[in-house]
Amino acid sequence: MKENKIKSRIRILSLRHLICPVIFLVFIIVIISNFPIKEYFMPVKVDSPDQIKTAFMDGVRHVNISTDTLYYTGYDYLRNNKKSGSFYYSIDNDRCIYYLISSSFLNNTTPDVLYNVKFKAKLIVGNQVYTKLLDNFANDLSWTSTGLSNVSSKIVVSELDYSDIKNPLFILCLFCLFLYSIFDILFLIINVAVPESYYSFFKLIKHGNVHKILDLADDEINNHTIIKTKDMYLTENYFIDLGFNSVNVVPIDKIAWIYDHNRLHKFLFIKFKITSNLYLTDDYKHTFVCIGKRKDDVDLIMDRLTSDHPEILVGYSKENEHQLQNSLLGIKHTFMKLFGKSDESDDIDI
Repeated sequence: MKENKIKSRIRILSLRHLICPVIFLVFIIVIISNFPIKEYFMPVKVDSPDQIKTAFMDGVRHVNISTDTLYYTGYDYLRNNKKSGSFYYSIDNDRCIYYLISSSFLNNTTPDVLYNVKFKAKLIVGNQVYTKLLDNFANDLSWTSTGLSNVSSKIVVSELDYSDIKNPLFILCLFCLFLYSIFDILFLIINVAVPESYYSFFKLIKHGNVHKILDLADDEINNHTIIKTKDMYLTENYFIDLGFNSVNVVPIDKIAWIYDHNRLHKFLFIKFKITSNLYLTDDYKHTFVCIGKRKDDVDLIMDRLTSDHPEILVGYSKENEHQLQNSLLGIKHTFMKLFGKSDESDDIDI
């Protein structure tokens, strides 16, 4: 049995469109797999400073820490010349551990001592800022940087890095993109399995059984084609667009308005070609868009349609748009009268 050209085109189109979302989904999964989302929202509980190193060696980077006493080092952390946090320290088993506490957590104050504090933090390895802190702090203590470094932990407990708003927004964006990719892939797979579910065919539901319409349109492509261009067909009863990026099928007797929009393609001052987007609106005010067609092909289709069906409105204008609305309003009033509906007011939203 010969395969339906329209359905075959939908399958090819959907399979091609699957490539990008699948690659994108793999990319997102790779990012998610390297980002400790569970640990971020459910950080490991650390009850004492001596557990910090153990947690870090176990690969933990986000912790929910409780500590008895923290002392202010006298130094703050600046970001874009603005105070963002302050450095504190604690001493446990003759080891000095440094903490970077955000200004928002401290309510924009800088207490000399913090008692019984609990907060979520990110464990980071000391960087250049940490080295500079040790140099200055050692100088204040009349000590050498090497001597202070030998009794200091290389791990910095940063509440500032954990509370940075970028992480929640980043995770939220990843989650939204992940869901979007999943739904896009599922929708395209459904289109491959059931071409009648293609999005533009939902507009055909009011015109009859979609499956029958597609079969009739395919039969007319094979046996009753009046005009055939590169990817558009005009048959006795249907306009069919088997485009590179979209597919449209429109019953000709349901077309109420048709117009085109031309676009000149150029690079710098070099003009390449003119393409046209063809717009067809049916008597239910559904608009079918055929993108990137050759202007000569669009002109040929429009001329033949308007010649055989002079009742079709041609060209974009406010007058044609208003005329179409009035025509649809009249149809709606007639329908309401036939079914005994009240028609006392013309204020009907269409």
